Amino acid sequence: MSSFTAPEDQERETSTFEAPPDCPVLSSPPLRELHTKFVSLINASDHETILNNLLAADVRIQDSLVSSKGLQGLEKVGSKLKDVVSKMGGSIQNAADVEACVELRDGLTTRSLMQLKKGMMKLSVGCSITWFGGMASRITLQRSAGPEFMVDDTSPPTTSVQGEGEEQNVPSDEFSPPYLIPRPAVFPPPTVTVVVKSASDLVNAPVSLRPVNPYIKLSLPSGPRHKTTVKKMTSNPTWGSDGSGEKFVSSVGVNDEYIDVQVIDWKPVKHRLLSEVRVSLARFPPTSDGVLTGVDLEVDMRWGKKGKKGRIWIEVGVVDLKRWWSDMERDARDERDKAEGEGEVEEEQANAACTIS
Repeated sequence: MSSFTAPEDQERETSTFEAPPDCPVLSSPPLRELHTKFVSLINASDHETILNNLLAADVRIQDSLVSSKGLQGLEKVGSKLKDVVSKMGGSIQNAADVEACVELRDGLTTRSLMQLKKGMMKLSVGCSITWFGGMASRITLQRSAGPEFMVDDTSPPTTSVQGEGEEQNVPSDEFSPPYLIPRPAVFPPPTVTVVVKSASDLVNAPVSLRPVNPYIKLSLPSGPRHKTTVKKMTSNPTWGSDGSGEKFVSSVGVNDEYIDVQVIDWKPVKHRLLSEVRVSLARFPPTSDGVLTGVDLEVDMRWGKKGKKGRIWIEVGVVDLKRWWSDMERDARDERDKAEGEGEVEEEQANAACTIS
């Protein structure tokens, strides 16, 4: 009986897709049960159906995906995943291997090592799933996986807490129970939401004999970029059919400290930059529900009279459950300690008064 194995000098084939989660609380089914259901899906016979289901909304796949190799589109990820899944025909040889999946130290990841059989051949496939809100946010299938795939190489979750003038990585158990503020079951990666509402007093280059065809471009240092629709022939554009604006959501990386906002004039050949401004994310407090803050940006126009100003109106909201909960818990404990301290002082003063009398 032959088997599929990877040569030691050849990198084992993996296929990964992931998407930013938006569910802050785990659903009721245990992770092991969810993992087993997913493996049953892999064991189906129709691989096209498998692929379509994996890329469906119930596993949080959006227009763009981020992997360790950078930003990847759905088609690229889908082709990689399809290549692996197509080699996984046949049946699961040992169901116990699937049922014995393990939850790792980070509390969000499950792994199983599946032995698949197809005719006279065997295929070992490692399956790793990262869960948020009871949904699969990241799934990795590794062909020709060995026993080392089941080794727990994850780390316990940490909570980022920003002190005065510095940043610290503080373990999530910084606060011991009982908690004064209910602690979320999971801490999804932080996200930033930007709603582009309108702009005004935009100025085009003198060489252009027409009004501006403006659009807004948003970008983070880690790479995510978004563009609004182009508004033709206007210096005072408004986005959204009812003026509600155009909304964009991006995952915030570790080094993402600001958003670059550019106003660009659309042209058939080469677009022209009209103005740009950098908006610090530090000015927006972390929230748990994505409350938006309106920002009126005054921007220097690159064209027209010197000192000419334009304006951009946007709304920004940062959802960072780690920082939000840590800040709330710390404030609540500070208030409690302060109240207890004041109570002790009053008691000491009362005892002193009794002694004197």
